[in-house]
Amino acid sequence: MEININLADNTKKHLIHIAIGVVFILVGLIYMMMKIRDKSFDQFDWAYLGFYGIIGFKYLIQGLIEILRKAYVIINNEKIALKPDTSTKGKTIFWKDILTIKQVGKNYEIRCTDNTSFTIYLSHYSYKVADEIKLGLETIAAEKAILIEAKMN
Repeated sequence: MEININLADNTKKHLIHIAIGVVFILVGLIYMMMKIRDKSFDQFDWAYLGFYGIIGFKYLIQGLIEILRKAYVIINNEKIALKPDTSTKGKTIFWKDILTIKQVGKNYEIRCTDNTSFTIYLSHYSYKVADEIKLGLETIAAEKAILIEAKMN
C-alpha cells in the first residue's frame, strides 16, 4: 500500500498573495517617487512607505512560501513522511527505524530505535486524509510485523 497525498490548497491563493504584495510595494514606491519629485517628502511619508513596504513584503513572502513549501503525506513500504502545512517542518521516519507504535486517542506515537519519539496528530488533517493515514499506518505496520498498541488517555 502506498499513500501519496499533496495537501496543497488548489484555490491559487498564493497568486493572490503575491499580487497583493506587489501592488502594495508598487504603491509605496510610486508614492515615494511622487513625493521626492515634488520635494515634499516629510516624516509621515516614511511611515507610509514603511507601512506599504512591510505589508507588501509580508504578502509577497507568504505567497512565495506557499509555492515553495508544499504540504504532503507520503506513507509507503520504506518511510512515513508528513508535512501537515506550509509553516511546519516535514518529518520523515523510516520503517526500519521504528520500534513501536502506540495509538493514543486519535494520535499515533512512534518510538524509534534511537529512543526518539514522534507523534502523528491526526487532528492536523481533514477526516478523509486522517482516515487514509490511519489505514496506511495499520496496513504497513501489519506487513512489517509492528504491533500498534492502543493506549488509553
